[in-house]
Amino acid sequence: MESQINENYCLRSQDKEKEVKLMINFKHLEEMNQTYWVHGTNAMSNLPKALWVSVLSGWMVPVIIIHSIFPFLLNNTIGKWYRYLHKL
Repeated sequence: MESQINENYCLRSQDKEKEVKLMINFKHLEEMNQTYWVHGTNAMSNLPKALWVSVLSGWMVPVIIIHSIFPFLLNNTIGKWYRYLHKL
């Protein structure tokens, strides 16, 4: 089984006509027109928001379970959190 990586960083298999997008792009900084440090600073600036989304997602799991068993409890809680997360 032979594979090739094309110019768009897609792995294309010879026996299966299927492309798989790779998560490696060595030209990413060049395409974004940023230095390593500027890109790192921009990426890390999203960390507080990502952590907050993770916390809210963790809180949503027990609420979903409780609401699925007792539908009269915690009405609209998940909907409110969902709308809030989409505004972030």
